[in-house]
Amino acid sequence: MKKTVLLSGFLAISFILFGCPQVTMLGQIDKETKLEEAVIKGLVGSVVYFKDNLYACDGNIYVKNADAVRGWSKVDAPPGHIIKLAADATNLYAMSVTTDNANKTTKQLHTTTDGKKWDEVSITLASGEEISTIFDTGSAFNADSASGTNSTAYIEIKNGETVSYKQLNGSSTPTPRKTPKSSIVSGEYYAKENSIYKQGEDTSSFISVNKTIHSIALSPDENTLYVATNAGVKSYNVADKTEKTLPGPNAPSMVKSSYNYFAVFAYGDAIYAAPALEGNVGSGVNGLFGYYESRGNWNVE
Repeated sequence: MKKTVLLSGFLAISFILFGCPQVTMLGQIDKETKLEEAVIKGLVGSVVYFKDNLYACDGNIYVKNADAVRGWSKVDAPPGHIIKLAADATNLYAMSVTTDNANKTTKQLHTTTDGKKWDEVSITLASGEEISTIFDTGSAFNADSASGTNSTAYIEIKNGETVSYKQLNGSSTPTPRKTPKSSIVSGEYYAKENSIYKQGEDTSSFISVNKTIHSIALSPDENTLYVATNAGVKSYNVADKTEKTLPGPNAPSMVKSSYNYFAVFAYGDAIYAAPALEGNVGSGVNGLFGYYESRGNWNVE
């Protein structure tokens, strides 16, 4: 049975473009794997499941059938540079960044029920509060997960060092909640700093990664945790908590440990990973890489 695994934890970095490292890296990969024509080329903040489709954002929003090998196409998006997506059973949410003439940056939130018509979500912030990110839990909390009906979407709000969460519910004002323990979550697992925890077993870490964690994804069979870090994508057996090798003969060159990965996602027989070279605007390795068991290797999306 397929399960939806949704991401969060992406740092609000935007407008990172292709540069020389991208050309060098992909040129080296192309010697061993004939690369497809990339559709998604920017810094990817999210890949989410919504109503039988996958959606990804890199400033723009892209969609494809959830079961298809590649097949992404760009769709209409709300105003601004889209940096995060989240979804529940009825709504897809998009967070965007806009900059005015005074160079002031503002985050906005929009939602859609059909992936086409977008409505603004009303967010009321108290003094000192600011929108941090949006994320969702995925649907692995419940056995009926193939439809994604058990995913819950949240907005994270910060006021200095204080963090609060509100559950998103369409275009209505979000409802305050204390349930999430982190904005980096997949099913019953969540991450803080360099460790992964399991809900209900919070006194000690479930897996210590020893790298900065940006995103996690539980595999559909719940046997594997994929972790996007500042030193590549890592894979762990849930049963014995040991690290294992990523699938695909070209994984070492395609999913390099020398690059930051800000997003990871798993659905069906596929794994998706989004790299970026942190701190070098204009020279980042960006885009989305995908592995399909039916294809047997990694390639650009």
